[in-house]
Amino acid sequence: MQPGIAMNSPTAGPGADTSALGGGNLPSNGGAKVDAAAEADDEAVGKGFFLLVLKNGTSAAATDYWLADGYLEYVSLDRTRSHVPLEALDLRKTVVENSRRGLPFVLRSAPTDTH
Repeated sequence: MQPGIAMNSPTAGPGADTSALGGGNLPSNGGAKVDAAAEADDEAVGKGFFLLVLKNGTSAAATDYWLADGYLEYVSLDRTRSHVPLEALDLRKTVVENSRRGLPFVLRSAPTDTH
């Protein structure tokens, strides 16, 4: 896992394939840090939008995002829901660009549901 990238544990049921989330590589004592990052991420949703940078050089603005079945689901600025394959996301650039804007980018398995 790259420094500066936090992941919340998935809430998938028994038998669900969560191997793409990389949960097996998470430190067991890092739970408090992940929770704090997730809380900061939830607060950021009300302050602006997230920039999702794709490997093909394009980007999308999102008010909310979450992982689901190998895709990054997101809600665009016009409130439409869309998704991109997780492997299409340039995670490093996405983290850097959002960090520059003061928004922590934390992969999570459910939307923030702030509505």
